[in-house]
Amino acid sequence: MKVSKSVVRTSVLALGGLLAAVSPALATTVAYSTAGIFSTTGTNVLTGSGTSSLTFTGNSSGDTINPPSSTTDLLGTFSVNVGTGSITGSGKFTLTLTQTLPNSGTGTAVTTDISGTLARDPLGNGNIDLTFSTPTSFTVGGITYSLNDLQSGDVLVLGATSTQLEATISGSPVPEPSFYALTGVGFVGLLGMAVRRKQQAAA
Repeated sequence: MKVSKSVVRTSVLALGGLLAAVSPALATTVAYSTAGIFSTTGTNVLTGSGTSSLTFTGNSSGDTINPPSSTTDLLGTFSVNVGTGSITGSGKFTLTLTQTLPNSGTGTAVTTDISGTLARDPLGNGNIDLTFSTPTSFTVGGITYSLNDLQSGDVLVLGATSTQLEATISGSPVPEPSFYALTGVGFVGLLGMAVRRKQQAAA
């Protein structure tokens, strides 16, 4: 039995309307870890004169996002040890973010780096400015991270004690896997109904 194009078209249009009305969003689990390196020392600790130092401590986290909503999370913390002497604030800082979930179906972690330069705050208040030279909003494995609390759009001011590096994390809506199965069943059902109606009309 040959199914006419009009029958298929009617079924597709009806199913499309149904999908638009009931399509659910899949909650996305995001798991990642961060680490930071100062170029002048090759470690996560920037040493100054005397006993002063600046240390970056990364973070490991797991979040559940329900698109289109987002969440704010801690990427790491800069801690200042005043000690004796001072921190000159020079060189480059590189943040490495390794995302294990989601991983774009590859089964392996996805890694990206963002970096910036360090300099003494021009206001002479003893703070250090970290000016990012790479985009402060970046996407890893379909998840977007946007750095928060930046001045002039790209400067994180490191205070005299500790400063948190935070980001807003968001993702795109993804249908539930079971939804695809229901879609196929629904299409077959609608197509069958359209065929039966055409047969009845021709009888």
